[in-house]
Amino acid sequence: LNVTVRFGEDHYSIGPPYIVEKDDMVRITNSWTKFVPIVYAKHPDLLSEMYAYSMAAAHEQIPHFTMCHYMISNTHVDKEEGWPWIDSLGSDVCQPPDSNGIYY
Repeated sequence: LNVTVRFGEDHYSIGPPYIVEKDDMVRITNSWTKFVPIVYAKHPDLLSEMYAYSMAAAHEQIPHFTMCHYMISNTHVDKEEGWPWIDSLGSDVCQPPDSNGIYY
């Protein structure tokens, strides 16, 4: 893999995606499951599997597009997170599910 540091930071400094094409995920998963034990042996901590995922994505040359504004963590963090979306919902956000059990 031959990428710049900036490209690596922008496209491989990620955790598991929530939206991914099946064929890409199969490729990543095959490498990911091989890398996890190796990474964990060197760095036995909670984030080892995420580091292994990033390495697998880079190994398979499947860059990612990160959308941070879907992230919700702490109200005191950067405005790049989804808090403006949450704030715009108003006070009527806890509606019961529709007849199909779907929450909106």
